[in-house]
Amino acid sequence: GIELKEETLHLYIDFERTGRYEGLAIHDTVDREWRHADFFQFRCILHAKVPRVKGTDGSVKTVEVPWARPGSGFTHLFEYQAISLMRQMPVLAAAKRLRVHDTLLWRMLRRWVKGAHEAQEIGTPTRIGVDETAARRGHDYITVFVDLDARRVLYCCEGRSGVALAQFRGFLESKGVDVGAHFEFSYDMSPAFLSGIAEAFPNARVTLDKFHLVAMLSKAVDDTRKEEAKRFKELRGTRWLWLKNPGNLTHRQQEDLESFLSENDFSKTAQAYSFRLQFQEIFLANHRIYDAWGGASDTANRLVTRREDMWQALGIIKTTLPPHDHSGLAAEL
Repeated sequence: GIELKEETLHLYIDFERTGRYEGLAIHDTVDREWRHADFFQFRCILHAKVPRVKGTDGSVKTVEVPWARPGSGFTHLFEYQAISLMRQMPVLAAAKRLRVHDTLLWRMLRRWVKGAHEAQEIGTPTRIGVDETAARRGHDYITVFVDLDARRVLYCCEGRSGVALAQFRGFLESKGVDVGAHFEFSYDMSPAFLSGIAEAFPNARVTLDKFHLVAMLSKAVDDTRKEEAKRFKELRGTRWLWLKNPGNLTHRQQEDLESFLSENDFSKTAQAYSFRLQFQEIFLANHRIYDAWGGASDTANRLVTRREDMWQALGIIKTTLPPHDHSGLAAEL
């Protein structure tokens, strides 16, 4: 039957009383209801007397209905609509649009995420990227693990500490992955991540993330410029001349930069800038960074002997290297 009451459409469903389910006779019925997708402007509720059957061992179980998951208060169509909305907007906004409490949607979302997580096939990842992220600065962080070869997210968890690596190890073990294998990790040089990798994956090799390496040296260049700008006003407002790569400068910016580099008054900034560019050349080489560093280390010593900011950046790189690194990079630094 159908009933419209207080802006809500109620649909009543019954079953054939003479039927049998899974070869078993009907024992009794239980009244159930489910929230269904809206019908125009009306909320829609399905009602049904769901049969229960008694097994050969005397146990009684409720027959599963085809329009909803077992134990769910929503139909498949409603859940599909809700998940689609939650992919496009915050859960609270989706709840207001669907006219349900957001707690119910959070429970639904967690069930689907858990189910997808358990069914996920990850293969045998060997190169893994680790980074943290937050919706906005100062908010709660999550740690993300990415299969760098397959280019897909493997695992996420709350926080940004070494504990995340232990949780990731547990995830890999649950998927049947050999955690004693020789993984390669790329991360943002966080000491917490480094200690977590060393503890959870003692056989892993660590690659320092190119973006964070260059960002650290770029900051050192800018700090050097700020220090010299206290004595030379011409350096004020020239931040992006020193931070952009030469190929990204406009013609006017290239002329200004060449003018600065031709003068000896800004030698510290120019030296720091030159070192950053030479350091970036390492990533254009066909061999590993450790092998390329040998040729760059002499240049580094010559260019930044008197520049504290650059030495501090290099010191951070050195202390971030794994304790079991045998590449020679730490020794060069």
